[in-house]
Amino acid sequence: MRLPRPTGSTSTRSIRPSSSDARGATSLSLGPLDEQACRRLVAYLVDARPGERLVAQAQRAAGNPLFVCELVGALVASGSVVRTGKRADI
Repeated sequence: MRLPRPTGSTSTRSIRPSSSDARGATSLSLGPLDEQACRRLVAYLVDARPGERLVAQAQRAAGNPLFVCELVGALVASGSVVRTGKRADI
């Protein structure tokens, strides 16, 4: 399983200085991943085109990228993800 890396294009709702941190930290608010972004993240993690059952499981993470990564990682580690050619599914 590959781990995601940040890219230059990030979809954000707001970036603002945090008023609660005296050191001037920046707060970054992100919205949930949409269905296509979730599918792309799963494809990246398994390095294959994800099948519908795998995507359906990942979408149970409600768009939270950390949960998607953890869920897919657990499925891969348990041997539940089966690759057939360029496709991966459970």
